[in-house]
Amino acid sequence: MIDGELVLAIDAGSGGARATLYDAGGERVSRAERAWHATVPPELAPFGREYAPAELANALDEATLEALAAVDPASVVGVACTGQRIACALLDAAGATLYAGPNGDVRALAGAALEDLDDDALYARTGRFPPWIYAPARARWFEANAPELHGRIRHVVGLPGWAAHRLTGEVAVDATVAADLMMLDVASGRRALVAGCLPDEAWPRLAAPTDRLGGVSDAAAARLGLRPGVPVAVGCADTQAALRLGGADTLVAGSSAPLLRRVDGPRPDPARRLWLDPTLDGFCLEANLGEMGTAHRWLEELLALPSFEAFDALARGAAVGARGASAHLGPRAMDLRALSTGRPAGLLLPFGETSLSAPPGRAEIARSFLESCAFATRAGRAWLDAVAPAPDALHLVGGLAQSALLGDVLASVLGVPVRRGPHDATARGAAACAMVVAGLASDLDDAVARLEREPAVHLPDEELEDAYDDAYERWLEREQQLEEM
Repeated sequence: MIDGELVLAIDAGSGGARATLYDAGGERVSRAERAWHATVPPELAPFGREYAPAELANALDEATLEALAAVDPASVVGVACTGQRIACALLDAAGATLYAGPNGDVRALAGAALEDLDDDALYARTGRFPPWIYAPARARWFEANAPELHGRIRHVVGLPGWAAHRLTGEVAVDATVAADLMMLDVASGRRALVAGCLPDEAWPRLAAPTDRLGGVSDAAAARLGLRPGVPVAVGCADTQAALRLGGADTLVAGSSAPLLRRVDGPRPDPARRLWLDPTLDGFCLEANLGEMGTAHRWLEELLALPSFEAFDALARGAAVGARGASAHLGPRAMDLRALSTGRPAGLLLPFGETSLSAPPGRAEIARSFLESCAFATRAGRAWLDAVAPAPDALHLVGGLAQSALLGDVLASVLGVPVRRGPHDATARGAAACAMVVAGLASDLDDAVARLEREPAVHLPDEELEDAYDDAYERWLEREQQLEEM
């Protein structure tokens, strides 16, 4: 049994629930996870996505209980929740969950009155659009299509806040979650609600991520074995939690892949391809690179590869450029004005006697995917460069930071050093909030200093520069063709 004081980070992520325990020195003590899946209600196909609240609750509890089984639960002195952005839940007056939906729930495209939500005005105020992916638009859909349920809504929360509410019974959000509920004036940091969707009191209060949301309730303590009253921090969104463990330019390569550049103030993108995001201590611009980790997992299963190491080993057997193979499975620089997800995707391979003596094989397919991750990063970085100066290094965190070959490829494709790790940056960012609320650290800087770990450093290989430039231009041309289909 582990001795000493511990903090618990709970992550309500895109693919499931994760619970991670860290000690006061920032060492990871225990971790567990449970998968969950959104469903498409037949009457809402193809736009609607929903979670079964009971499935979310069970997954969170099971992951937490498994992580706690390795320790004395009484040693936990602080908790913080994080989770996927844009995902949200609607609660009734008793705190019961009326609806929970993931980032990809775009039901508002069908049957919600959004004509008064002006894209230009919303972007100027909130740093993001289109409006139909956010909580106000979902609430309007319920108002038009499920008025009885809409009339019962008393609280709107992000998924991190939903997880924290289950622990404390309290509701609040920090700026990073508020921005992705579309209830924040990003420049001023003040609440700025969308009129005509729900009463003002339905939207949560704003607080700092390290503020005390409440204590673990008696019911949650009985369910999980924690001590009643253990302080729970307000917490933050998963991407910004990970950024706190990154650098000036950070790729958070999780299920999806936000590419974030810290800026010295609220600097929006004149072309509006990027989002302006609050961070835990400032601002960043975001170029979203689509479903990177999700596509990697799919390809791992398809190629029967049991680990990141096995995937890398296979891909290293192929030459730079993957003998003309080009992957278009998810990673791409997404113009955030459109968020089009309906375009074709796949692998483009030279094939037949007129192209090659033998078509590309498994190694080329694996390598072409990792190269596509780097090419998408290069394209997104070019958009960021047009707005803010380019840092001289990239920090790679998130699940795909477990791929050493991705670090090598990124460095040579971008022509800058890549600092890789930690892969559990989201949990460490949440744990930093928990350390502060528990009194184990004086502030976020102190907490992050405890939780940081020395990254692996990958340097560009200048001998590969021309080959990668040619492969990137070929990939970019094919991306444009897919966008036009």
